[in-house]
Amino acid sequence: MDPEVDLREVASATARFSEADLANLINEAALLAGRDHAHQISQYHFQDAFEKVVAGPERKSRRLSEAEKRRGAYHEVGHALIPAFTKHGDRVSKISIVPRGWPALGYTWQLSAEQQFLVTRAARRPCRPEAGFLGNHYGSRK
Repeated sequence: MDPEVDLREVASATARFSEADLANLINEAALLAGRDHAHQISQYHFQDAFEKVVAGPERKSRRLSEAEKRRGAYHEVGHALIPAFTKHGDRVSKISIVPRGWPALGYTWQLSAEQQFLVTRAARRPCRPEAGFLGNHYGSRK
C-alpha cells in the first residue's frame, strides 16, 4: 500500500462497513491497482473501489442524452447545495452524473465530518428529497 494513503479518510468513508464490505473494498482496490500495473494500492484505487462497492460498476451501456446529463447535473447540485447552507450539513466529497449499477443516473456522496452516531440523520440531511426536486425544477427552466 502506498504510504500516502490517508487511512483516516478511508476509515471515515467506511464507518458503517461490515468486515465483508471492508474485505471487498480492499480486494477491489487491489484489483484496480493490478489493472493499472501499479506496485502499490493508492488513494485513487481506494476511492474508485469505494465507489464501485457502494454504487456498483459503471453502466457503460446506459448512454445519457445531453438533456438527461443537464437535468441530472442540476438534480445532484440541488442535493449538494442544501447541506452547504445548513448547520449540520455533511461535506460533499463527490458529485457524479455517471450511471452505475443501481437505478440512479447520478449521485452526491457526502461524508460526515463527525462520527455518524453523534448527529441524527434528520439533522444532517434536512430537506434531502426536496433538494433534488428543486434542482430538477431549476434545470427544466433552462
